[in-house]
Amino acid sequence: MAASEVLTSTEVDLVNKGGMSEMFAGLELIKYQDCHIKPDMYYWQNSSKSSQAEVDYVIAHRGMVMPVEIKASRQGSMQSLWVFMRQHNLHDAIRSSLEPFGEFVYYDPKAGDAERHVDIIPLYALSNV
Repeated sequence: MAASEVLTSTEVDLVNKGGMSEMFAGLELIKYQDCHIKPDMYYWQNSSKSSQAEVDYVIAHRGMVMPVEIKASRQGSMQSLWVFMRQHNLHDAIRSSLEPFGEFVYYDPKAGDAERHVDIIPLYALSNV
């Protein structure tokens, strides 16, 4: 499936297409990095045996660590993202999916109601990162 098909598909078309969405997002993130620096891609996976948490990409953004969660549709839990942000005391993250531009604030009850800010960036607009 070509990138244009991913971007113009309905949510029903993208069922079980999470891996493809993640690959598309990764390529977009690489594409817009400095061309004079070898691109490195990072992700996070919880080392705890009792948890299967993972964050799709971890990038440097404006001098800070920024987790990036990719979703193939407009829905999906972000429990892994909250775990990562809690463990590393981060307050900002990016979610990229079929949703329009937006943002939301989450008050993490497991971290003393710490404020977590998530920017929502459509998959087609990851160049804005």
